[in-house]
Amino acid sequence: MDQRDKRSKAHRDAGTELAIESAYKLGKPFLVVDIKEIVSATEITNWISSNKIAVLNVSGPCERNCIGIYVRVYNLMMEMLAVTEDEQRSSFVNCR
Repeated sequence: MDQRDKRSKAHRDAGTELAIESAYKLGKPFLVVDIKEIVSATEITNWISSNKIAVLNVSGPCERNCIGIYVRVYNLMMEMLAVTEDEQRSSFVNCR
């Protein structure tokens, strides 16, 4: 089973499919998140860390095709940054 078979079964638009195919062809790790489901910011930041992601590409349907997606993704990204900040703060405290 290749990596593409592991992706979410959620309905995806053509742009999302193109991003998945491009990542696959370039041998880059990718994670498909269905923003309509409960998503753990910690799980995503752990995936980013374990895959040593330096540049994160976020893609998906546009607001006009998926009303409310901008706010949901924005909020998730803010949660992810908070998790990362908390982890950095914890590691700094542990170094003292």
